[in-house]
Parts: sequence; C-alpha cells; structure tokens
Amino acid sequence: MIFQDTARVDQDTATSLAERQLDQLRKAPARASQFTAEDPGGPGGGAAALRAGLLPAPGGPGNGPDTGRFRDDSVYGPARSAGLAAELIRPLPDSAKNAFTTALRRHGAEESALRTYPGAHQIREVQLIRLTADAAGNGPADLAAALVGDGVREGPRLPDHPGARCVLPERPGAASTASMLCAGHVKGVLVLLTAYGPRELDTTQGARQLSRQLDRIAAHGGTA
Repeated sequence: MIFQDTARVDQDTATSLAERQLDQLRKAPARASQFTAEDPGGPGGGAAALRAGLLPAPGGPGNGPDTGRFRDDSVYGPARSAGLAAELIRPLPDSAKNAFTTALRRHGAEESALRTYPGAHQIREVQLIRLTADAAGNGPADLAAALVGDGVREGPRLPDHPGARCVLPERPGAASTASMLCAGHVKGVLVLLTAYGPRELDTTQGARQLSRQLDRIAAHGGTA
C-alpha cells in the first residue's frame, strides 16, 4: 500500500486502512487459478511440472510489486506467458525491451510458471518459460543477450552459465529504488529473473538464485 498526500499522511488513518485490508484478505476464500480446463489460453499439462521446477520460497511465495494481474504463484498459457515476460522486463530501455520481445516471439512461449520470493531487502520474481520445441532458430542464448545494450550496465556474471546475462537499467535521477534483470536458458526453458530493492541492491543474491535455478532445471529435465 502506498499513501500519498500534499500534507503529512495521518499515521492512524493509514494503519487503520492497512489493518482493514489485511482482515478482508484473511476472510476471502482462496483464489483459484486464472484458467479453467475450458480456457483455450490456459497452460498445458506440463505447466504444473514446470512450476514444480521452481526453487522453493523460504516462508512461502509472496506477491510481487504489481499484484493483481499476474504476480501470483501460478502457471500461464502462451499469450499470458509472453505478456508476463513483457511486464517483468518493463524497467529496461525500449531498445532492449524490443529486442527481447522480438527474440521471445521468434522462439515462442508455450507456457510458463511464476514465483515471487519476498525478502527483507529485495523482492525477486522468477518466471520459467517453456519455449516451443520446433521454433525457428536453435540459439535461445540470444534471449539473454538481448538484455544487453544501450541504457543498461552489465551485472554479475555466472561462471557456470556463461550464456546467462544480468543487467541493471540505468535510470539517472530515479527514486531510491533499483532493479536487476537476468535471463538464462537450459533444456528448452528460459529463466527470467527480476530483482527489486533499494539503490544499493545486492545483485549477488539474484545472480546466485538464477544459477541455482538453472542448475535445478538441468538436473531435473526440461522440455518434454
């Protein structure tokens, strides 16, 4: 919840509203998946296995910074998978976003799974995207390479995964928040990670998680 006003925000009012909202969420029934069996845009049967391939979230997964449309611990079909990826790379400059979107469209997003990892000092969101097996081109590494370009500086590298990339969007004069975007590919699955936190963002956390996630997929299998 974000409170803004032209004068000092009344703490009692903000606290009361937050408590009422939390009470409402506690009373609400658990929300089912956004897709039903009849929904042609829903994920296929392999999406559940894809979600099982996500690293566990200590204390349970949480919601991302833009909740409501995508940011739950769930699975998605082709259209929603591409739309979610576009949301996750939103902090990138337009040139990098366009290059990544074009590359993803060429390879094709069959289905995906998302998990949000809340923490004390940063939030990380990880999307596993199963790429279409018969997509044109055999070099999905271009998806990670598309993140690198003007308006970004390279983040930490992953020695065990040389094809993966992490970048930090350059946003001079922005508020005291920062973001890092990472991508890597293994066994027909693209791993997209976005980290949000303070300007002094600890980028090593996201890089380590990406490396562990790629290792997990490599060990347990990829595209069926």
